[in-house]
Formats: sequence, structure tokens, C-alpha cells
Amino acid sequence: MSKFSHNQYKIIPIILSGGRGTRMNSNLPKVLHKIANKHIISYVLDAIKYGLKESFIDYTAIVVNSDIINNQEFNELLSYYPELKIQIINQEESNGTGDAVLCAIKYGNNAIDSKSDDKTIGLVLYGDVPFIRPEDINIMLEKVYNGAQLVGAFFTSENPFSYGRVEISNNHIKIVEDNECSEEQKKNKLCNAGMIACNYSLLKEFVESYKYHLSDYLNEIQYINNSTYVNNLENVEEYRENQNNSSEKIKSFKEREFYLTDIYNYASRRNALIDYIKIQEEKVIGINTLYELIKAEEYIQSELRIKFLNLGVKLILPNTIMLSYDTKIGKGTIIEPNVIIGPNVSIGEDCQIKSNSVLTNCTIESKCLIGPFAHIRYGTKIGDQSRIGSFVETKNAELENNVKAPHLSYLGDVKIGSDSNIGAGTIICNYDGKQKHKSFIGKNAFIGSNSSIISPRIINNNTKIGAGSVITEDIPEGYMALARNIQVNKKMNSYNNHEKINIENNTIKSNTDQILEKNTNFYSYSASNRKVVNFYKMHGSGNDILIIDIDDNNEIFPENRQNLDYRNNYHSKSIGEEIALLCDRNLGIGCDQIILVSNIKNDSANISIYNNDGSEALTCGNGMRCLGLWIFIYKQLKYNKILFLNDVKNNNLNDKINQNGILFNWHLKNRSLTTNLLNIQTKSNQIGISGDVIAEMGEFRFREVVLELPIKSNGVYHVSIANDHLVIVLDNEKDCDMNLAASLSVSNILFPYGVNVSFMIIDPKHDYISIKTWERGVKQQTMSCGSASAACHIAALMAKFITKDEIIVKNIGGNLISKVSNRDISIYGPATMVFSGEILI
Repeated sequence: MSKFSHNQYKIIPIILSGGRGTRMNSNLPKVLHKIANKHIISYVLDAIKYGLKESFIDYTAIVVNSDIINNQEFNELLSYYPELKIQIINQEESNGTGDAVLCAIKYGNNAIDSKSDDKTIGLVLYGDVPFIRPEDINIMLEKVYNGAQLVGAFFTSENPFSYGRVEISNNHIKIVEDNECSEEQKKNKLCNAGMIACNYSLLKEFVESYKYHLSDYLNEIQYINNSTYVNNLENVEEYRENQNNSSEKIKSFKEREFYLTDIYNYASRRNALIDYIKIQEEKVIGINTLYELIKAEEYIQSELRIKFLNLGVKLILPNTIMLSYDTKIGKGTIIEPNVIIGPNVSIGEDCQIKSNSVLTNCTIESKCLIGPFAHIRYGTKIGDQSRIGSFVETKNAELENNVKAPHLSYLGDVKIGSDSNIGAGTIICNYDGKQKHKSFIGKNAFIGSNSSIISPRIINNNTKIGAGSVITEDIPEGYMALARNIQVNKKMNSYNNHEKINIENNTIKSNTDQILEKNTNFYSYSASNRKVVNFYKMHGSGNDILIIDIDDNNEIFPENRQNLDYRNNYHSKSIGEEIALLCDRNLGIGCDQIILVSNIKNDSANISIYNNDGSEALTCGNGMRCLGLWIFIYKQLKYNKILFLNDVKNNNLNDKINQNGILFNWHLKNRSLTTNLLNIQTKSNQIGISGDVIAEMGEFRFREVVLELPIKSNGVYHVSIANDHLVIVLDNEKDCDMNLAASLSVSNILFPYGVNVSFMIIDPKHDYISIKTWERGVKQQTMSCGSASAACHIAALMAKFITKDEIIVKNIGGNLISKVSNRDISIYGPATMVFSGEILI
């Protein structure tokens, strides 16, 4: 049936939920208990929402008690129904259903003009009677529109215990509450469901004048000795004294609750036109006890099972399968016994959900196999023809088509590309004790059994992970990663005698050691190969910089490094492993970048800059400032200005333009950088010396980039200051998605060799810009990046967000000052000498 459609009427739904639910024996308010994972009162609210047009609802009054009025879950629930214009009314004392309606009218919306009451309908429903249908509500309202002043809802029950009985005689309808029925009246099977649709003026008159029509109530208890009319309170007391056999059948006005059902007596005596509808008993199930809650659950589960069977879903042993009110299942799908489907679950066609699986808040596309004993948790999306096997748990996981995770895995906060295989025992380690991190596994990836992936990680397309590996770094496309401890085999004297194995350094060399020494793809850690490296650790605005003087360590880092290939050999075979080891904060010294410096003269020096994964960089603003201070301290130069020449030897480092004219990468073959030393604060020893240093970065290039992102941005820009930077302009810092930055920083179609990614938020007064950066080749968010600070300033200027040539750039690790002059850029900020030492590598 269509929605009630007579636009000259206004509807005021009144939902009675003031009972304290003491018979539920539960700390949870009665109407917040759930049936098929939906709150009891939500069923009633949905019946109003889908049965009435929004424009006809004047307001909706929900009458509650003080136990629930400030309940957070209750108020959040009501916020999902703005179209109902809900007002919460507190019934301070539980004086019956009539008093609850009086509270709704007295304390509800006062904007209703009394002259329009005849064109207003009061619709009284009960918060603990969940299965009233929108079409039944419409029928009741239609009867009021057609002339009835009061319309009730009645049903026939074979077991009418506790329900009020309905007595009909001509146009006279009387409701007798169960506790006031005579034995003869209790045999009556026509019961009152409680809901009414009523002319608002009649309803208002009834509840507001109740204390003046006590005689209406008293005259209706004629069943006492077939009987005598009692007209006032004094006569009642007198009648009690004279009629001992019937005295318990009469209550004083002060003793009796104010029943809404008395409106039928009130309306009949005023010759109001009364009508009613008859509805199924199951649709008016009231819930007052946990037993009644269970019976309601059984009813709705039966209705849901029948619905899906009719839609072509095969339910094996349906009574063991639990569904939710909003479950969606495509035809041809098979659900095996003991499957529990929670809220917000969508399952496609021709799937099989095997026994003892639990699904909640997830989407499963077509032809998928799930379980047995799988736990598919919130935020999971599983693509076509994928398989999630036994004892696999997923949470906030996106699996594209044909992904297989057959056994014993945890896949949390991860996106997995199509045609990938996840081996048994794979764990996505997504939680660091404070926050969750997300990993990305590309297409056609093979994850070996018993692997642990420490998020955030990017496992690119067409990669493999050897069984038993612990993955702590990203894996480039086409690579296989192995991360296991070296196995040592030693012959035992006796098979049953487990002798203690004592391995001393330099005495045992395993077969694995020998293989690694011969294989140039791996770094040999045997003690005989170790060398002492002298180093200096500096700090610049949040960046830890390690400086190594090649002239003092030429044996380990030969000055002639022609075999380095920045583009084609992302991890240098000759020194990449040494660099990564030194940068490691657990096994090495720990730093963000390493600078190798050589051929130091009064006004120039040669440098090579490396990221902490071993890949080579072309410039570093913070590193240059630290290096300038280091040379001032240890080399005691006569000048405060020095030129650095980045000696990357690679003929490919020229401008690259494709056939469409798009600039992919821009670098200089011999990059020159200049530092100025200002305000040096000397100390008695070298440790802790600090000063303000300017790094003059030279020329830059700028262009706007069209890039689809999952976040809202005000522009995306590519700035090249030797290193490539991708600058994303945002309105709010909360929109900075560092997982997205990490994924963009690796090789992609625009930047085949990676890119530094920065989010920039511009101060509304243009006094400063704030940035967050993820550098290419690092394992975590960068505390500070000098070249990224310069790149963001350039982007803000060139895109005309700001006009200032000099501005403060706020990094997490500290503030820098960026200055642009013509096409040149410089960065100003502090640098500090932290400590120096030796390390064996």
C-alpha cells in the first residue's frame, strides 16, 4: 500500500517507551535490545519513516523515563531519523499509558494551533511492539481521514494472557485490562494491540480532562453484581463498605493507573465514531521479558529464512543459521549450518559460506568460497571468485578478484591485488601498540607460509615472499624477498643426546655463509669481512644525518664508484647494503640519510647522498646544512660559504620527456649546492655545537599534475629541485593520509623511480605553511625534509596560493624558513653536531 497521502492532515506519532523494563532484568534499556541485530525501537521508527511522508509529520514524540533519556547509544540511534523530527519527552513518574500521552502533548511541540487540531492525527505506538507494519499504520490513518475519530488495532489470540480484552457492542467499544477482567471476560480472545490513530483534538481532550471524568470509568465497571452506577469518590468508598464481595474490583482514582485504553469508554459516551482494524498476532508481539525477546527473535529469523529461500538461496538446516535484518544474499548461494551473519553484510550470487563462519559489516562478491570457521569482520570487501579458508580472519581488508587465503591467516588493514595467494599462517602485523597501519599487496603476489608483514608495507605486483619471512621493508615489483635467520647444522654425537651447541665468532662458517659470500645479491656479515667506519652524527630540524669522510674510509667506500646505477639498480650491489645497515636504528647507528664527502677544499667538496634503504638521492636541504656545519667544525675552513658537487655519474640523468610532452623526471648531472654558516655557537668540545645554516638549493622546476586521489585536495603539483617532490594541497591536517603518501612514494607511472610526497596546509593568514612528508626510500614518515619544505613553498607560490617570497615552513621536527629569489630557492634553519664514533660493519 502506498504511503498515507492526504496532504491536508498533519501526523503526530507518539511512541510510548517510558516503561523501565524491570521484567527484562537487564542493565540495558528495554527498547535498546536487538532483534536480528536491529534495536527494538528502530523497527517502530522505520515503520513510521516508510509508512508516512516526511512532509506530513509535524513532530514525533518519544516518551521515555530518566534511565534512558541521556543514554548515548539511544541518542545516536535517534540521530539517524532526522525526517521524523523527534522530540524526547521525559515521563518523570510512571503513571500509566494515558499519563505518557499527556506528557507528549503537554511537553511536545507547542506550535500546533488548537484550531487545526481537527486536521491533525495523533498516532500512538509502543516502543516495545516492534513488528507493526507501515501498511497497517496507513489503514488506520485512512479510516481517520474517512471520518472515524478513533481507530484501534485488535487481534485474536488463542492464548490472550496479559492482554486487555475488547468488548464491542454496536458502536460502543470497551477495553478491559487483564487484571480487571472477570472469569467470563477472560474467555474473550479478541485482544487490544494498544496502537491507536485518533483525532488529535479528541486525544488531547481525553488526556487533559481525565481527572474530571472519573465517573466514566466508574460507570463502566457495571460487571460488579451486574450493577449499580457510582458517581463520585465518596460514593465509591461507601460502595466498598457495603459490597465486601466486590470491593477489590473497584479502585480509587488515586490507586489506579491512567490507562490510554479508557479513551474508548470516553469516546463512546460522547458518541464519537470509533473504528478498528484486525491484524496478525505476530505483528503486535510485545516484549517485556527476555523470554519474549527470544520468541521475537525466533519469529523474525523464521521470516528472514523464508524470504531468502524464496529468493533462491539454499539454507542447509535453516534453524541453525542466524541472519540480520539488513542481510543481502544473491541467488544460487549456499549457506551451511551454524553460520552467523551480522549486520551490514552483502553476499553475491553463487557463493558458498561454509559451516561455523561469522560475517559482519562486509561485502562478498559472486562465486566466492568462505570458511569453514572463517571470521570476516567489519570493512572487508572480497572480490569475485576469491577464497577465504578455514581459520582465516579479515578486518578492514580489501581483496580484489581471485585472491586465495586458504588457511590460518590474519589479514587486517590490507589491500590485496587480484590473483594473489596468501600462504598458511600469514599475519599482517597492523598494530604497533598505539595505532593501526595499512599495507598494500599487489597483483599476482605469492606470500609464502608463516610470513609476517610488518605494516605499513608495500608489496608490489608480481612479487614473492619466501616462507617464514618477516617483512620489514617494501618489495619492488618483480622481486622475491627472503628474511630468515641463517640456519646452522652441526653433527650430533648421538641422535638421542641433545648436546649443547656452542658457536663462537670466527670459528664456524656455515654453508650459508659461504653461499652468501659468493652471491653478490646479498651482503656477507662474516666477521672476517668487517671494517671499522668513522662517522659523525648530525641533526637538522628533525632529520638525523650521518656524515662519513671518504678520505678517511677509502677502503670501505672507494672514491671511484662508477658501478653505481641509480636508476637500474635501486639497491646498489657495491655499497647499498652497507648504507642500509648503517641507517638501521636497531642494527646500525640509525639515521634518515647518509652523506659521503670527499675531496674537501677551501670552497668546494664532492658528495654522495643516500636514503636509509641504500638508494641514492640527489639532494637534501637538511643534509647540506648539517654538512656545512660539520666542515666548519672539523675542517676549519677559512670561508663560511662552500660549494658541494654531487658526483652522481650517470648519463641517464637528463630531462626525460615522453611523446605527449609530459615531464617524468628532471635532474642535474652535476648538482651544485651552497651553504652559508650563520650564528655558529661554539663550545669547549665539539659535541653539541649548533648554528643556523642556509642551504642554497639552486634552480627548480614546477608543473601541475592531474591525479585521482581518495582524499579531497586543492591541487597536486610536481616540483623538481634535483629530487622530485609531489605536493598535495589540503584544507585540514586531519586529511593527511600517510599510508597514501607511502604508496605514492614508490615507483609508479609518473615517477618510475619514486618521489617524495608532501601534504601541505596553508595558514589562512599566509603566515606559515605546515607540511607532512614521506620520502622515497624511507620506512616511516619524515620528521623534517629541507627540500620538501622548499618544494611546498614553490608550489604555494607558483600556484598562487600565497605571494610571500619568504615564509616559515612547519615540519613535525621543527620549523624552517624558505626563500625564493627568481628561480633559485634556499632553506634556512638550525643544525647541530650530536656525536661521533666508530662502528664495525
